[in-house]
Amino acid sequence: MAKFIILLCILCLSGIMYSQTDILLNETYESSVSAGELVYFTGTYWDEADATSEAAPCTTGVGIALGNNQVLIRGIYKTSGLSSGNYYISTTAGQWTATAPSASTNVVRLIGYSLGALELNFQPDNTWVVVP
Repeated sequence: MAKFIILLCILCLSGIMYSQTDILLNETYESSVSAGELVYFTGTYWDEADATSEAAPCTTGVGIALGNNQVLIRGIYKTSGLSSGNYYISTTAGQWTATAPSASTNVVRLIGYSLGALELNFQPDNTWVVVP
């Protein structure tokens, strides 16, 4: 299937509102991926991202799985329980965290920042560092 990037002003999917977003359609997930998880592109499909390996979340794009074969690659993601500040790829597969990973060989890559307790401005940075 052809892949499309759609710039959407407002899109409502499964009761969750996304606004000012870039979403990829007709994408393939690894079987364990669930909607709402942080994912990276393997070159063939999207798999859960984590900060324990430089290759996985850094050499390809990252996004948020939306379900229905859709991946948010940039924009406002409606969620809950966010604290104020920056968010990074977590060492837990598929998750993000407000605390930058700090163990040796962990990857620190900024993925966005909160706009309040319910919105993540998902803007993955193109740069990252590996903790020595």
